[in-house]
Amino acid sequence: MTRTAPPEWRVFTTSNELCEAVAHLIIETLQPRLKQGHRVHMVVPGGRSPQPIFKLLRSSVPDWSQIEIYPSDERALPRNHPERNDLMIRSLLQGEGGLPAANFHPIPAELGAVAAAVAYHQLLQSRPPFDIALLGMGEDGHTASLFPDNPALSDPAEAVAVFAAPKPPPERVSLGLQRLQQARLTILLATGAGKQTALQQIRQGIPLPAAQVGADLCFCDQAAWGDDPV
Repeated sequence: MTRTAPPEWRVFTTSNELCEAVAHLIIETLQPRLKQGHRVHMVVPGGRSPQPIFKLLRSSVPDWSQIEIYPSDERALPRNHPERNDLMIRSLLQGEGGLPAANFHPIPAELGAVAAAVAYHQLLQSRPPFDIALLGMGEDGHTASLFPDNPALSDPAEAVAVFAAPKPPPERVSLGLQRLQQARLTILLATGAGKQTALQQIRQGIPLPAAQVGADLCFCDQAAWGDDPV
């Protein structure tokens, strides 16, 4: 489901207000499906920006047993390396009453980008489209590990190997663009003044990767949005 309409922009004075609003929206979206007994498949990003959202979700989601979590991307680093996204996600969402270990699907990036992408592609082929894709955005307009002008951006696979990333480590695995475009609800996060230029380019129609995923909603703090009226 490739979207052509621009996202709905929601701008908040502080990143704390933004995180509370995102968590509330996700819970609001989850509840009807959970009450009907459906499993929910959700993508979550790495990095620092979403961590307060994870903490809010951890304490507010009524039933984690029906929720399946997938990282948007992973660095090709050894298992349990402190800079891996899956380590952070586990630490904030798992534990007593939280996300069951079996419901978290880490990308096996310790195998190397190519082998890990093939393995994750095979996993995703047996899964339905994501119900929610929560994605972050970098200062260059990348999302997940899909960077501007990187060959991985045009790879049609469900999960793609990424090489020569412009920030370390250069070798990564990302969910593929086409797979992300199929999500039922896509939420893009942009916080901090460093994101202003990329956001302005997206609003001008420049097809940065964060624009190509076709977000339904873009949550920004004032620092990222700048001084323009909403």
